[in-house]
Amino acid sequence: MRALHGRVGRGPGVARGQEGARPARPARRARPGGTRSVNLILYGPPGTRAAECAEGLAARLGRRFAAVEAAVEAVDGRPASAIAVESGIARLRSLESAVALALLESMADGDDRILALGSACLGDDPADEEFAAVRRSLDGLRDRGARTVYLTANLAALAKRAGLDGPRFSSVASPRRILLRQLAARAPLYEAYADAVVDVSGREIDDVVEEIASGLRRTP
Repeated sequence: MRALHGRVGRGPGVARGQEGARPARPARRARPGGTRSVNLILYGPPGTRAAECAEGLAARLGRRFAAVEAAVEAVDGRPASAIAVESGIARLRSLESAVALALLESMADGDDRILALGSACLGDDPADEEFAAVRRSLDGLRDRGARTVYLTANLAALAKRAGLDGPRFSSVASPRRILLRQLAARAPLYEAYADAVVDVSGREIDDVVEEIASGLRRTP
């Protein structure tokens, strides 16, 4: 797990006067086994399986976990893909923003929770106002000691998991190229809010979970 020790500021888009070094994180008690007692937020592009990693990590560490994608489906009664097709992307974005914000704010009450954000939950760029409140809430949690893990993977791995690796997707306007443009647009936000980065390319969930858990044991 690559820690981003050089990232000392808040995420992009903070108000003037708030830039600069992040306040010192409060000391956290150690759980049995040596892992740190902190809230954890996982996120990454489609295909990095953030929800599955969060669930595995929760089982590994004995913590509660939630996933924005599952919570959106519970609220609306339809999976995200159906919401997008039947009600439009704007409706899906509104639901994702509201649900992500509610789950992040619920984490302010205590430690030992794990949350998997959806791939769109930081917004498409720093000017994306739909998710501005989500970014502010995430900044606040990080100021209080929460840790974020950005799950990344190479394009080939992401395309394969999304079923976009076949020859029928070779046109200029193919879904694979759309995915690439989306990744390029969101990557700066993903990196800006990350305390650590884990590459999940070609790896099993258990392997990723062990790397994150090991990183917690090493985190002061």
